Amino acid sequence: MLQHEFFMRRCLQIAENGTIEAMPNPCVGAVIVHQNQIIGEGYTSKFGGAHGEVNAIHSVKDKNLLPESTLYVMLEPCSHFGKTPPCADLIIQHKIKHVVIGTLDPHPLVAGKGIQRLQEAGIETTIGILENECQWSLRKFLLPIQQQRPYITLKWAQSSNSKIGLSDGSPIKISSSSTQLLTHQLRTQHQGILVGWKTIFHDQPLLNNRLWEGPSPQVIVIDPHQKLNQNTYFQSQPHWIRIVKTHSSRDNDIILSDFTMKNILSALYQKGLQSIFIEGGSYTHQQFINENTWDECYVYQGDIHIQDGINAPILSNERLHQKFHLESDLIYQYIPNQ
Repeated sequence: MLQHEFFMRRCLQIAENGTIEAMPNPCVGAVIVHQNQIIGEGYTSKFGGAHGEVNAIHSVKDKNLLPESTLYVMLEPCSHFGKTPPCADLIIQHKIKHVVIGTLDPHPLVAGKGIQRLQEAGIETTIGILENECQWSLRKFLLPIQQQRPYITLKWAQSSNSKIGLSDGSPIKISSSSTQLLTHQLRTQHQGILVGWKTIFHDQPLLNNRLWEGPSPQVIVIDPHQKLNQNTYFQSQPHWIRIVKTHSSRDNDIILSDFTMKNILSALYQKGLQSIFIEGGSYTHQQFINENTWDECYVYQGDIHIQDGINAPILSNERLHQKFHLESDLIYQYIPNQ
């Protein structure tokens, strides 16, 4: 078992190399071992490209070793034709004798069928090695399938006395430059970024990725009463998605008469968005917290004190996942306490 965990940790390690490019596909690491030596490894290619198992098999120089080898892979091998052929078929073709799997794939087109195909071909399978770690690494892929909504990450910066801004709504710098880098890194790890209309009105944020290598997320603005209709800055952003309550002639507006966070997320999921980074403001964050529709939260606590300001959101049912320092800021990462 310890040997299995050792090689699965290598799968998790190399998967970090392709997370951003593989999105919205999961980045799955795979390792091929022959007589306790790694002879091949790979991770999921850029979206639309080969999966981790395929890249690992192709990396093996001597394919004659494969029938006596073990394949370690974080996620159950696919068994259907999508943008690429089934990974299970390639494993069977090369007669790999043993496949060790981190976690099952809940996708309806897989959901145990990959393992069944391997077993029917006489391949030994071991399931559930470092399952929790694999599920955490693949969380932005697994949760949307299981809950039919995007994975939600909250983020806000607050002062030492839990204020996120000045009472008049004007912007104020709370966090450090290093923390800003973290924010842009997190933006690259999500398909969408969501804010309330007041954030656009007061701050005119770019909401793109400028400080970290990777794509910029799709901007989503919650504006139920169309307060931004006369806002010049917002009108200059025709590709931004906006959520409104009533009729709108704007092409990228989504109309929802039943205006709940769950309905908003359902509509965004139907548009293919599997992960959303929420940056503000306080009211918007609190709505997601109150409806229990969040999955991860970063709170940046700066060392400044704001005498008269807007209160930070209040988390409920949270559990501290980790905390660390960046310059003068203390970063808290929370997950729901389930």
